[in-house]
Amino acid sequence: MKGIEDVYEVGIMMLLAFLSALMNAYLPLKETTLHFGLPGPAAGIAFFGGFTFVFWIFLAIEIIGRRLAAVVTALFTASFCMFLSPLWFGIASPPWFGAYGVLSLLSIAFFAELSTIPLHSGKSTSSEECCVAGGFAERSKVCRSIFGGFGNLSCLVISWLIMGYHTSTWIPPLYAPIYSIFAFISGFVGALLAHIVSPSCSYLLSRNVP
Repeated sequence: MKGIEDVYEVGIMMLLAFLSALMNAYLPLKETTLHFGLPGPAAGIAFFGGFTFVFWIFLAIEIIGRRLAAVVTALFTASFCMFLSPLWFGIASPPWFGAYGVLSLLSIAFFAELSTIPLHSGKSTSSEECCVAGGFAERSKVCRSIFGGFGNLSCLVISWLIMGYHTSTWIPPLYAPIYSIFAFISGFVGALLAHIVSPSCSYLLSRNVP
């Protein structure tokens, strides 16, 4: 039944988003970067964003196989992050600063959705089958993973800009290109892992669906 499937898919997206938010909230990412003498802001995103955010958002669209699955998962992730840790980057002013967290995660979702667009414009784009058959199936796993790299990089750049604008804390120029490279690699690996584990996850999550 279509309705049951939709509810089940929303549940999967919520589960993946919650796991992502848990990792972001409770793993000592900031402490780890400080331990190695890596200055902020957003050093945690640069080095670990591929595993805390990109992996889960890309895994959602790989499993669900529908357009907007990445967007919905990103919105759920932002909501759970705000619930577990209400202050994005610990900043209380302006009070709406957490909205930037939504924007950052949606930038990852944008590239995840972009990776599903068919390579040939002549293909139909009216059904969810196009998301898989016309998008994923036409792209190699390396090609899809590149979108993950750009997704994490965009999240990092947005974080740098908003932190610089609101707190005047800018990434040291020497570290900016280094962090950018690592952010791309982290996102690439996160998306690649999502592709690798998605068949097993799809089987485990769907085996009991009516």
